[in-house]
Amino acid sequence: MASETVGERLKRLRKEHGLTREVVAKTMGTSAQTIYKYETGMITNIPGDKVEKLAALYQVTPAYIMDWDMSSDVKTCTSRKKTYPPESLDLTHLSKDQMILYKGKVYTLNDEDIQKVQLALDLALFEAGKRLKNK
Repeated sequence: MASETVGERLKRLRKEHGLTREVVAKTMGTSAQTIYKYETGMITNIPGDKVEKLAALYQVTPAYIMDWDMSSDVKTCTSRKKTYPPESLDLTHLSKDQMILYKGKVYTLNDEDIQKVQLALDLALFEAGKRLKNK
């Protein structure tokens, strides 16, 4: 079986996440046509900043997207020299005007929104921590 091209991988990841090209494009600050060109291989020299945004969006490494090191079949997010499962999402550094993808929609958060999200996360994680202690 032939290995997957970068474009095929991008398309598969987008579909696995249930996203449209339009949503991906808006999240990345580009056009749906550009995403189409990435996925079909019409553009193969994807700028590094776009590769990083795609990796963050799909919760994989840039190396996985670009097939730079598939020998180890690594498909995880890394942060501060720790490796996390691909379903992990680091929400430590939310910043003003950052675009957030949630349930297929893109939102831009202001400072007040960020505080609300952080408060909700703190509460949820506190409760989750209590449940773990009680097991």
